Amino acid sequence: MKKLMVVDDEFIVRVGIRSIINWEEYGYTMIADASSGEEALEKIALHRPDIILADLKMENMDGFELIRNCAKDYPDIRFIVLSSHNDFKDVRNAMKLGARDYLFKPTLDREELLRVLGEVSAGINKEVPRHEALDTVIRDNLQAIRSNLLRKWVSKSIEGDDILNQFRTLAPGVDLQKPFVVLYISIDEYEKQYLHGDTYLLKASMENTIYQVFDQVKFNQDKVKVFNYEKGDMAVFINLSMEKQNQNKTEELFNKIKEYLRRYLGLDVSGTISPQADIEKVPDIIRICQDTLAQRKSKAELLPYNAGQRNEIAKAKEFIIHHISGRLGIQEIAAVVGMSESYFSHLFKKETGHNVVDYVNRLKMEKAAELLENTRVKVADVATQIGLDNANYFSVIFKKVMGLSPQEYREKQKNKAE
Repeated sequence: MKKLMVVDDEFIVRVGIRSIINWEEYGYTMIADASSGEEALEKIALHRPDIILADLKMENMDGFELIRNCAKDYPDIRFIVLSSHNDFKDVRNAMKLGARDYLFKPTLDREELLRVLGEVSAGINKEVPRHEALDTVIRDNLQAIRSNLLRKWVSKSIEGDDILNQFRTLAPGVDLQKPFVVLYISIDEYEKQYLHGDTYLLKASMENTIYQVFDQVKFNQDKVKVFNYEKGDMAVFINLSMEKQNQNKTEELFNKIKEYLRRYLGLDVSGTISPQADIEKVPDIIRICQDTLAQRKSKAELLPYNAGQRNEIAKAKEFIIHHISGRLGIQEIAAVVGMSESYFSHLFKKETGHNVVDYVNRLKMEKAAELLENTRVKVADVATQIGLDNANYFSVIFKKVMGLSPQEYREKQKNKAE
């Protein structure tokens, strides 16, 4: 895989080029971007790209000076110049300095970009970079595999050392054995706006924009990993302890992410920030983040984790999530928070908008859906694994919650994968 870098003072150009193509599918990895030649030189020293797509007109250090510097210090780097103007005098001068080709930004599309990259990269014969540990299948589907890793983690299909090993391979950077928090972000009214479209480009653009924000505020990106979790949701893992100043910093990051996504992609998003997490609590945290954002009343909100619910209800929800594979009864849950069954049921409905049985069933069916999608376990055995002895009853509840029978759901997911 060949390492690419984009240097352009226009934020939307950098995000657009990062997002327009699933780079790893075509044998490239986008290792960095920069907004000026000076910033580019710092990152070139760290990342040693094979090919740089560089704007010619930038403040501080323009593309011409960047090419001159690299010709002296990094002669193996190949340059493709970018311009907003059809000024062939500039292009000719860039070619004299060593640029290999030229792209006109206003008419740039993925086919032209891939064609030029193919011609420029021909003959590059460098050592395979650090991604060589991933085989071709993993590389071509890395985004989806990362997303699936998190879903399997939340459904508790994997745990312990297996999580750590897979996380280190698929999401290097964030250290789960050091303090971290989860910034959970969700597109407002996603189902209404994006249910029927191809959302790959949308999600890739959103992911890259989030990384850009961390880059803008000079946050060490080796301590951040963004997961395209599901639908319009992003789970951002950040190595950060949650002292008061760091909590304020995370809130500022969310506000800037919200601003950039609205400005450049036309998206409104809401979010919530978890308390400091450890590995064992991540499934509970993701569920609670989802549940928190399901209760938002308007667009572009930063909701308090658990949506400000009473501690007893938050504790009950954590207990339910943690024991979702067991046989949960209202009496048992109420006892955990020291309430009578009737008062707990009333309070739970008042605070969450759901009755206890419906809430438990929804979480059980979501876990069942994960098992149906990711394993070959028989339907009857799936029912047993989520704490239901009667397979027929399980099928009825599953169809009520998910809209399909368990077998229909499994077939649909299988066809989608093919």
